[in-house]
Amino acid sequence: ENAEDPSKVEKLNVTVGKTTEILKAHQSELDEIKAKETNIRTEASTNKQTVDASMAEIKTAETNLKSLSDENTKLDTLAKEAHSSLQSAQTNNHKSLNQIKYWEAQTFNVKRHQKITERTPLSDGHQETLLAMNNAQSIHDAASNEKKSAEETLQAADKSVSQKQKDLSTQTENLPKLKGRLTLEHLLVKHGQATIQSIREAMNGVSDDIKGEFQSALEKEMALLTQDQAKANKTQDLVDNSIPRAEASLEEAIANRSAAEKVLNIKTIAKKTAMKKLTETTASHGTVTEKLSEFDKSMEKMFQEYLGMLPAPL
Repeated sequence: ENAEDPSKVEKLNVTVGKTTEILKAHQSELDEIKAKETNIRTEASTNKQTVDASMAEIKTAETNLKSLSDENTKLDTLAKEAHSSLQSAQTNNHKSLNQIKYWEAQTFNVKRHQKITERTPLSDGHQETLLAMNNAQSIHDAASNEKKSAEETLQAADKSVSQKQKDLSTQTENLPKLKGRLTLEHLLVKHGQATIQSIREAMNGVSDDIKGEFQSALEKEMALLTQDQAKANKTQDLVDNSIPRAEASLEEAIANRSAAEKVLNIKTIAKKTAMKKLTETTASHGTVTEKLSEFDKSMEKMFQEYLGMLPAPL
């Protein structure tokens, strides 16, 4: 009974061996775990040191950050002050530039006003040439009217000469007829004179109661004789003077025509002279007008330049 069963011992040995192996395996695992724990503890210690260092750096960084923040605040304040100063300086500079531009513009404007004074002689010259042109126009118009009147006078003189020539021709042609009429009228006058003489002689031998009829007949014949004598005198005047009067009238008409022709020549020359003067004064006025126009354009240009030089409002 005290003797052990070999099979059991063997089994027990096997079991012990397995257990030992298991223990060894567990010990190995435990050793590994301990090694890992050691590593972890070492790493944790290292990490803690790192964390502590990091925390220290963070604190330092926070301190630096606060310092930087304070510095930034100061810098922001300084920047704002600098910006404000810059804006003020820019404003003052802009004002100064505007002042410079303003006075430059005013200096230019003074020159412009000085330049404007040059317009007065141009304007006076323009007025003078205008008056000269208008005066020349009036003289030319008057000369034209006088020339036209002289032409009409010459035309009338031509017609008068033509008419006087016809009158002379008519009087010349009528002279034989007038002489024949004068002969007849002389005969009638002689006949009337003889009749009156006969009535007077007959009255001396008639009774008083019939003398009234003779007297009436005598007065009638005397009236007829007066008429016949007047006709004869008129015809005699025509025979003696119609041609000389017609010739004198023709000579007067010719003289008038010659005078009218001379007047027309004078008026024609006067019109040409007036036309030349009008052309000259018109050209002179045109030149001065153009100069005045160009001057006014240059003044308008200077005025626009002056407006462009003025500074813009702030």
